[in-house]
Amino acid sequence: MRRSSFILNLLWSFWLLYLTACSPVEEPPSADDTLLARVYNKSLYLSEISPLIPANLTEKDSSIRLHSLVEQWIRDALLMHEAEKNIPKDLNIDKLVRDYRSSLILHNYEKMLIENMLDSVISQAELKTYFEANKEQYTLESPVIRCFLIQFPEGLNEEADINTFWNKLPGDSTAYEKVKDFALLNATTILLTDTVWHRVEHIESFFPNGNALKLPFQDGLSYQLKEKGFNTWCKIIERREANEPSPFGFIEPQLKRLILHKRKLQLLTDTREDIYQQETSRSNVEVFIK
Repeated sequence: MRRSSFILNLLWSFWLLYLTACSPVEEPPSADDTLLARVYNKSLYLSEISPLIPANLTEKDSSIRLHSLVEQWIRDALLMHEAEKNIPKDLNIDKLVRDYRSSLILHNYEKMLIENMLDSVISQAELKTYFEANKEQYTLESPVIRCFLIQFPEGLNEEADINTFWNKLPGDSTAYEKVKDFALLNATTILLTDTVWHRVEHIESFFPNGNALKLPFQDGLSYQLKEKGFNTWCKIIERREANEPSPFGFIEPQLKRLILHKRKLQLLTDTREDIYQQETSRSNVEVFIK
């Protein structure tokens, strides 16, 4: 959080310095503007900084925010002044600015292309086809399991009845609905999606005081622990070991990101080629090397 806040303040500071650096005129932009601070040949006016002060602040908070921004600007302007005095002779600032401007424009255009033209819908059939063609590339780094797990307070009147339904899982759909309804009303933790795979260490974290270390978490086993006023019930549906092929469900989100990334690259490549072919055919491109 502190890193994000620091970066945000840094960006605001550079933006303010950019504004003032691009406007070296000493006179305020308008007659009713207010000069807030000056560092050497750089001036800061109220009109430049007021957009950074939220309109819903109280007068006191606005004043605090204003003084904070001005102080930050002064410190950055002084640092910038020292930096300008020590620019290396071989540093081509104009070229750096041009390159940075070009990269920003290109990035913004690519972002617009992706937002407006990228097909982000990925069917299950496409995901499974890709998985089958590449599954040898995906092996597990650690054990994973499919399971049901709920945690709820001890002493509930329905506990005995729910235990009966719990013992019928995962094959009984009626029992599943009873357990799910109970969990939605009473449980503090609910894992009842049998297609989702979890790392074993994640499931172990629900068992306090190291109790999970005594549990093998093997297929078909069920565990019911009572501790500190809570029940923890866990039923293992299936387990896969480290170095075994990864289940499709475990890497499905990763596959979606990968397919989308490939689509983005292909879209940008196709767009570049289309523009190239179009502009060369119109004689808008000249090459002067043999």
